Amino acid sequence: MDLSGKYKILHFIESDEVYGAENVVLNLSAEMSRHGRFQPIIGCISENPNARNALCDRAGSLEIPVLPIIISKNVSIAFQLFKCVRQIRQHGIDIIHTHGYKAAIVGFIVHMLTRIPIIATSHLWFDHPDNSIRYNIMVGLEHFLLKYFSFCICVSDIIRSRLIQMNRGMTNALVIYNGIEPFEQIEAGEKVRIREELGICNSYRVVLNVGRLATQKAQCDIIYAASILKEKGTPVNVIIAGEGTLRESLCKQIEDLKLADSVKLVGFRGDIRRLLAIADIFLMPSLEEGLPIAMLEAMSARVPVIATPVGEIPRIIEHGVNGLLVPVNDPQAIAVAVDRYLMDLAEAGRMSENAFKQFERVFSSSIMYEEYSKVYQEVVATILKHQVHSPALC
Repeated sequence: MDLSGKYKILHFIESDEVYGAENVVLNLSAEMSRHGRFQPIIGCISENPNARNALCDRAGSLEIPVLPIIISKNVSIAFQLFKCVRQIRQHGIDIIHTHGYKAAIVGFIVHMLTRIPIIATSHLWFDHPDNSIRYNIMVGLEHFLLKYFSFCICVSDIIRSRLIQMNRGMTNALVIYNGIEPFEQIEAGEKVRIREELGICNSYRVVLNVGRLATQKAQCDIIYAASILKEKGTPVNVIIAGEGTLRESLCKQIEDLKLADSVKLVGFRGDIRRLLAIADIFLMPSLEEGLPIAMLEAMSARVPVIATPVGEIPRIIEHGVNGLLVPVNDPQAIAVAVDRYLMDLAEAGRMSENAFKQFERVFSSSIMYEEYSKVYQEVVATILKHQVHSPALC
C-alpha cells in the first residue's frame, strides 16, 4: 500500500454493456480521479479476451485505467485465478471493490489469497437471462460471502433490508445512494439532428424509456400504453433504448399493434443524455428496481418522470410533487399519466424542476463520492492500524 496517501481501488465487475451499475462505477471513478486521494482501476471480468467491451471503451474515453480479467468456462479456474491474483498484485491494488455476484465471488477468493481488503456494492440485479441452477448457486454464494467483506454497500434502504433478511447476522451493510454528474444542456440545433438520426420526422412529443429489454423493465406495458394513446388520438413518439432477451417479442408486439410509426426500439445506446435532450417524458414502469440510474439522469435533465412505486422509487418520487406514480402492469394508467403531462405542460415543468432540486441535494456524483471516500478511508485506517507490516500492504 502506498503510505504517501494515494490508494488504488479496483472496481471489479463483469459487464458487456453500460447500464446502471456500470454508470455508477464510471461516475464514482471519474470523481475519484478528480479528487486524487484514491486512484480508480476498473477490473472488467470477461469470458472472451477478443470481444469488444462497452465498459472498457467508455472507461478509456474518460481516461480511467482498465484491467481486463478473463474468467472463461473453458479454461482451468485455478489457472485463471492464479493469473488474476498475479495481475492484481502487479498493479499494486490496495482495496478490491466488487459489483455483482461473479465479481464478489472471484474477488473474495483473491482477497483470501492476497489479504487485500475487500468491499462490495449491491446493485441487486434482479432479472438475469441465465436462471440456471448454476446461476442461483452463484447468487446464493455471493449472499453468504458478503457478510465477510469489510463493508457491503447497498444502493437503497430496501436492498439493505433484503440482504440482512437473506443473511442473518450481517452487520457490515450500509446505504450509499447512487449519484451521477449533472446534465449538460444541448443546443436546439443538436436536438433537431438527434431527432433526424432516430427517424423522427414529426413534431410529436417524445416519451423515453431506458433499460434492458427484460421482464423486470415491463417495456410490454409501454407498448400497450402507446396503443391506447394512439387510439385516443394522442400523438407521441415512444423511444425504448436498450438491448436484451425480449427484443424479438417486443418487436412482434409493436408489429401486431401496428405501432411501427410511433414506437422505436433503438437498441443499446451510449448517448442516453442526448436522448434525454429530446425527451418530453421519461417512463419507467418497472416491476422491480433498486435505485435506477436512468431515472436519476432524467431528473438531472429536468425531464418529467412517470414510474411505478417499486424499490427505492417511492422514496424519491412523490406523486404529483416531483413526478407521477402509476401501478405496476397498468398500461391504461401509464397512458393517463402521459396525457396528464401533455395536457398541462406547466405542471409537468413544475414537477421536473422539483425533481431536479432533489437530484442536486441528494444524488449528484460528488455527494456519492464523499460517502464512498469515508468507507475507503475507514478501510485504510483499519489496515494501517493493525497490519502496517503485512506483505499485502507493501
